[in-house]
Amino acid sequence: MMLRQEGELDIGEMVLHHTADAWQIDLYPIGTIHLPRWPDIHLGPLTNNLSPTKHVIYMVVGAGLVFLSMWLAGRALQRQRAGEKAPKGFGAAMEGLVLFVRNDIAIANIGHGGAKFAPLIMALFFFILYANLLGLLPWGASPPGNLAVTGALAILVFLTVEIAGMFKLGAKGYLATIFPHVPGMHG
Repeated sequence: MMLRQEGELDIGEMVLHHTADAWQIDLYPIGTIHLPRWPDIHLGPLTNNLSPTKHVIYMVVGAGLVFLSMWLAGRALQRQRAGEKAPKGFGAAMEGLVLFVRNDIAIANIGHGGAKFAPLIMALFFFILYANLLGLLPWGASPPGNLAVTGALAILVFLTVEIAGMFKLGAKGYLATIFPHVPGMHG
């Protein structure tokens, strides 16, 4: 147990123990997996360490699960479509989810060009789902609990939205959405 010196329970340590990143994966009571530590990289005044951590390992596992589920769904649908049958099982569930995301989320919120963003939305949805579910495993970790992972996903979506808006509206139209002309105001 996580006890303080006085013998009382330390709730903060219990929570941070499961959300903090580390260079080891604790498999209590079996043992511990120590991840490799690579040398630091120095770029001018910046020092960066690209050693894999617990959250990086679980992000790779989550990304692998996304790939595996999409690949299995694609294979199931391909086999069923070759026989000209209606989808069933896992393939049908995935097709229903993809159609829901495309029609009711992407197209409904983005507009007629929203269908091209459905694969990104699906990939992000399943990545976040699997990454959070991995945190529920007894020895697991939840990478979205790390601010760097959440920030990186937010930056990815922000850049996607801004670049797509710039391509759709052109430079002048894009700048007009940032600096709108308000009637009666000049400057």
